[in-house]
Formats: sequence, C-alpha cells, structure tokens
Amino acid sequence: MSAKKPLFPNRRSAIISIAAIFLMICFGLFAIDRNNVNRLTNYQQKAMIHYETVQALVEKRIAYAKTLVGQLEPDQVSPTLKDALSLSALDVQPARLSAGYIALDRALEVLQKAVFTTAQYPVLAPYFDAMYAVEQELENPVNQYNALCEYFNQQKQAFPARWAAERLGFADLELIAIAPALKGRP
Repeated sequence: MSAKKPLFPNRRSAIISIAAIFLMICFGLFAIDRNNVNRLTNYQQKAMIHYETVQALVEKRIAYAKTLVGQLEPDQVSPTLKDALSLSALDVQPARLSAGYIALDRALEVLQKAVFTTAQYPVLAPYFDAMYAVEQELENPVNQYNALCEYFNQQKQAFPARWAAERLGFADLELIAIAPALKGRP
C-alpha cells in the first residue's frame, strides 16, 4: 500500500491556492451581481421609455378633449368631464393614469352621445376623430409597456436577481389597465 500523497506540497502553496480560489469566487459573484443589476436596470429603462410615450399620447388626448370642451356651451359640460379633464398624465403612477383615462373616456362617450344629434356635431366630429386616432396610437405602447413590466417583475423575482433588486430597492412596476377604454368606435 502506498501512502497518500498530500494535496499541497507545503503550507505556503496551500494558502496561495486557497486565496486564489477565494478571489475567483468573489470575482464570479461580483460579475453575476453586476450582470443582474445591469439587466434589471435595462429592463426598467425600456419600460419607462414606453411609459413616457403613453403619457405623451394621453396628454395629447386630454388636449384634444380640452379643445373640444372649449367649443361647447358651459351647460353641455358635465362635472364628471370637468373632473376628468383635470388629469395630467405627466408624473403620475400607472394606476392613477389608468383610472383617469377610463374616467375621461366614459365622460367623452356620454358627451359624444349627447351632442350627436345637435347642429354643432359636424364641427365637433373632427375632435372626436382625432381623439379616436390617438386612442388607436395608444394601444401599441400600452401593450409594450405592460409586456416589459411583466418581464421585469418576473426577472426581479428570479434567484440571483432578487438580491440585487432588494439591495437597490426595485419595486414591481405597475401595469397600465386601460383596456376597457381601448375599444373600437364606429
């Protein structure tokens, strides 16, 4: 029987080898962490770009609605519509933007039905058409934003990314829920 050969020829060699392995593990953990941070930040930034597009389109629709309301007599404008027009799409969270957009859409739907039979409807129709066109433009950015938010939220929950997300304070991104207002109109 032969004697077991030692793993390291001397103590110095063992310390250097263990230190090198430890440094490699630390470097690997650092690289994985940086990858997760960069990945999550990138997903969040892409979602925010689409959210800014959504905000701009909602602001455009609100501007058309305000111009439309300026063409009406004061008694034709309901308090619900006045409240809905007070929404500013800039610097609001997706939940508030969604609720405000749905309220505006419902108020505009009631207004369109009310003025349809009046003599001034041909003058007002281009505003309704412009708002409908903006609504059609809005569908794609909303879908892209929601898809990126869902992907970000899923990636944030994955094992190594969870630590980076908690350390950096990344919260789940809210979805935009305006599907009831994105309906086709005749």
